[in-house]
Amino acid sequence: AGELVETSRLWARDVARVQPEWAEELAAHLVKRTYSEPTWSAKQGAAVATERVLLYGLPIVAGRRVLYAKVDPEHARELFIRHALVQGEWTTHHAFFARNRALLEEAEQLEHRARRRGLVADEDALVDFYDERVPPEVVSARHFDRWWKEARRATPDLLDFSLEMLVGDVEVDERAFPSVWPQGDLELALTYQFEPGAAHDGITVDIPLSVLPRVRPEGFDRLVPGLQEELVVALIRSLPKALRVPLVPAPDAARELVAWIAEHEPAWEDAVRAADMAPSFATVLSRAVRAVRGVAVPDDAWDASRLPPHLRVRFRAVETRGRAVSVVDEADDLVALQQRLAARAEDAVRTAVRSAVREAMREAASAGGGSDEAGPGGTEGDASGGSAGAPAGGRPGHAERSGARAGGGPRRPAPRATASLERDGLTAWPDDLPGGRIPEVIETVAAGMPVRAWPALVVGRSVGRGARVPAARAVGLRVLATQAEQRLAHGAGVRELLLHEAGLATARITTRWTSAESLALAANPYPTTDALVADLQRAAIDAEAVERGVDLAAVRDAETYAGLRAHLHDEGALEERTYAVARAVVGVLTAARELDADLRATTSLALLATVHDVRDQLACLVRDGFVAEAGAARLPHLVRYLRAARHRLAKAAENLHRDEALAWQLAEVVDAYDDAVAAAQAAPPDADRAERLARARWLIEELRVSLFAQQLGTPVPVSAKRIRALLA
Repeated sequence: AGELVETSRLWARDVARVQPEWAEELAAHLVKRTYSEPTWSAKQGAAVATERVLLYGLPIVAGRRVLYAKVDPEHARELFIRHALVQGEWTTHHAFFARNRALLEEAEQLEHRARRRGLVADEDALVDFYDERVPPEVVSARHFDRWWKEARRATPDLLDFSLEMLVGDVEVDERAFPSVWPQGDLELALTYQFEPGAAHDGITVDIPLSVLPRVRPEGFDRLVPGLQEELVVALIRSLPKALRVPLVPAPDAARELVAWIAEHEPAWEDAVRAADMAPSFATVLSRAVRAVRGVAVPDDAWDASRLPPHLRVRFRAVETRGRAVSVVDEADDLVALQQRLAARAEDAVRTAVRSAVREAMREAASAGGGSDEAGPGGTEGDASGGSAGAPAGGRPGHAERSGARAGGGPRRPAPRATASLERDGLTAWPDDLPGGRIPEVIETVAAGMPVRAWPALVVGRSVGRGARVPAARAVGLRVLATQAEQRLAHGAGVRELLLHEAGLATARITTRWTSAESLALAANPYPTTDALVADLQRAAIDAEAVERGVDLAAVRDAETYAGLRAHLHDEGALEERTYAVARAVVGVLTAARELDADLRATTSLALLATVHDVRDQLACLVRDGFVAEAGAARLPHLVRYLRAARHRLAKAAENLHRDEALAWQLAEVVDAYDDAVAAAQAAPPDADRAERLARARWLIEELRVSLFAQQLGTPVPVSAKRIRALLA
């Protein structure tokens, strides 16, 4: 106290506050301590409890956290073993612990693969394992570190699990439940989950983002051999009753069918590796049913949509950054996943092959004997067009599968190696490429997976007034994610580049037209005369390439390109061919004008459906871009198609019922074509399918001629059956 005052009693004034700690220290022999709530603290690496201190029943300390080992070392040791060593709730870098966690994950995967619970040793068994090996005085992480530092020198594997200890004698056949899914040269990791009712129950295929565009959806309907019997049972139960009856009981039939498939069909690994080259599982199963039970089941009768989640493969796109693997997206539908991630996958491919491209350009520059003084190389994104630098000699190195250098001419000094093949605004063949050649494919390895990219010239939007041919479109060199995209894009890119270099001005073409031709061509569906003339020249370039036996999609070297350019421009072939194409277009536009006049003159309401159908046909045949789309060789056939439509209108007025019957036949084929087009648009790019659809489109026009104007004839046999077979 600061002051003592004595009156009738002694009083203390200005008294300091009493601290409970003083009482705890001075009255240690009088206080009582209680401990409760022992828990594990991962942060402290030890068990802790809540301490309460009482003095004559008065709490002087409440809720203090203390190390529990001082109170009950046996219980603290148990908490350390269970929470730290078994459950992993601690911070440690001990190698044995990482090995044990990896082995536990492997054992759990065996459990998921076998789709059986209780195979892996439980937590109490793991606690007993450590309890037998860790000495009694080890009650915390600090104590463990001190002990293990010495113990590991004598017995480094003392604390290591074994697979036998975790799962006993349980074995999972790797052939029945493989760890990877082979497809082509890819090996895709498989993850198994046994969680009935969950969306991710079953098999998940992990696909690196950089190879996602290359993965085909075919083959995944087979699942893995270990689940095929269960898959067949589910598919049998999905059949209509009439087809299902001969296959009951389903489990017995499934065993017979799977055994027949294993004996008579290619091995599972060979079938799934072949992807779209192998028949679907529905086809194989129908074949097995016919052989085993003598029953014909159509392929489309098996209803895969009724399968439970664990009998359908799930797809997961993953991205690797250093050692970290992250999930980008996942879905049950591979095609939908590919569409959602198309842009990111293309970026991933471009990133993966960037180092391979850089190395190839560097090797080419070195082989050509160039140096930085050889002149500036092209820069990515150069919108000015024209040359991108001095041409490089040498080979593209390992980045190209076949590195044959374009022949002809002495090597010129190589420019600085550009960091990327990609560039924009091209109006001439890039002359800083290794050997003057655009590599067909670039290969590298990313995250242990072969990654391929396919360079191609691609067509962009219209360049504008500054271009030599005003309606010519921009051309860029791009690294594409699939070979199909390359096949679909490169030919058009080469053609557009030739249009930039060899194309003629609009006035040069139009001044050759007669008055009658100008009048007919004025009724074209193009937005401008420049656009019409550019498309005439595109069709002319295609025709000249075909005549010379050159596939524009295969033009990848400067020498071949230069030869074609010289033929078109220097030899004047393009001008003559363009004029010939223009004359053919005059015939098409004249026939279109005549058909349009007939349509306007047809006013009968009874013919309204026919008029609508013919008008749609006319709009499809004669539209913006139709000249290059049809091609010079097909333009005369367009005249025949339009005349056949006029003949149909005339005949429909005489016999409407016949026209309606024929139109019904035609509509079925057109609907099948529309469905095929919609399916193609929803699927990854496929050059072969695009070619079949193009053939089917023109065969439908031939079918119209065959149905409504047979007297005009068709150059090839045509029928609805042939077209459906092409669309299948």
